[in-house]
Amino acid sequence: MDDGNMLIAAMGTWTAVFCDLENGKIPNSLIIFMAAASLLRGVRGPLAILLVCLVLWPLFRLRLAGAGDIKLMAVLAGLLGLVPAGRVGVAALFIGGLLGLALLMTEGGCAQFLKLGRFARLCLMTRTAGHYDKTGARQLPMSLPIFMGVLLVTGGVI
Repeated sequence: MDDGNMLIAAMGTWTAVFCDLENGKIPNSLIIFMAAASLLRGVRGPLAILLVCLVLWPLFRLRLAGAGDIKLMAVLAGLLGLVPAGRVGVAALFIGGLLGLALLMTEGGCAQFLKLGRFARLCLMTRTAGHYDKTGARQLPMSLPIFMGVLLVTGGVI
């Protein structure tokens, strides 16, 4: 990984965290800036961006991930490469799962936890993926776990 790409990835995701926490959205202008940087810094950018968008599209359709999160992961693939971006994604899912579980238990109590369990059981029994009703539950902005994953990967921890 190139140091310049790692710096752009870290600063871009840091900015995305602040925008996501403040407005609940990651601005397209930030995504476009990061995508342009990935295009200028290497030829692997467009293919990696397109591939990650296609792979993560079902998560958006099932309302399990926001469009900004998917676009952020896609431009990270363009900047860092597919393998490091995959590591960022795995780390973000793990960190986000831990943070989400803590949030679920502290804010939603057992009722939200049981509701999630019933939803998972229904999906497994019917072999379909419905839409999880998040009524009463606060959503975790995934840009924060993605940023933590970027720091772990670019720092050489994973």
